[in-house]
Amino acid sequence: MVLAKELESKSGIGWNETTKTFEATSDVWKALIKSNPKLRQIRGKYLHHLNILRDIYEKDIATGDRSGTAKERLQG
Repeated sequence: MVLAKELESKSGIGWNETTKTFEATSDVWKALIKSNPKLRQIRGKYLHHLNILRDIYEKDIATGDRSGTAKERLQG
């Protein structure tokens, strides 16, 4: 979900509702993956339930500088 949210904010990439995938040119994907290698996981991936996950979690994603995972909070 977080990777999808990151992709939605980038220029040159779009969501295809029919195929349920993010689409962009090879050059755009190369640049995105170079900036965040985890985005490789989502390239060409069929994300059938993304809209449902958005409805459930979108308002619950922390984005501020104090945000972190439960594991990070326990360690810090």
